[in-house]
This record gives sequence, C-alpha cells and structure tokens, in this order.
Amino acid sequence: MVPHRKVKYSSFRLFILPLFIIALLLVTLYGVLLRHDTTVRAAVSGVRRTFYVSTKGIDTNPGTIEAPFRTIGKAALIVNPGDTVLIRGGYLQSSS
Repeated sequence: MVPHRKVKYSSFRLFILPLFIIALLLVTLYGVLLRHDTTVRAAVSGVRRTFYVSTKGIDTNPGTIEAPFRTIGKAALIVNPGDTVLIRGGYLQSSS
C-alpha cells in the first residue's frame, strides 16, 4: 500500500491563483461597465442615427441615403445602441 503524501502547494501558486481570479473579475467588470456606458450614452443623448447599405454603395462613404455603405459589416462596425441600419434593395453578397 502506498502511503498518502501531503501535497504541498508552493507559495508562488497560492499567490498567482488569487491574482488570476481578481484579474479575470476586473476584466469582466470592465466589459460590463463599458457596454453599460455605451447604452447609457445612447439613451441619454437621444441621438439616433440611421445608416444605409446598398449594392451601389462604397464602404468609405458616410452611410447616408445619398452615399450608402456597400457592406453590412461596415455598418456593424460603427453603429451604437439605438442606431438603425436600413438595407436598400438588391442582392448583397457576403464576403468571406
């Protein structure tokens, strides 16, 4: 029969694990607060923007009805909570 040995944890491991957990909690909290801040700013400012996407657009355009974006991905990069993206008629190909 093999005798049980007590497992000794080094002081380094006992120090790093709580630090890792604290860092993980801080990153999570930062993400939640950042998301909340964006939502609050959109709600408080009351500014709701509308962007347009069209097959005849260009992604360097400002996304207005006169100068729409070409891809939905471009619109997705700049919209904030409360904004609207309208997709004009036509066939939009997804790019991989």
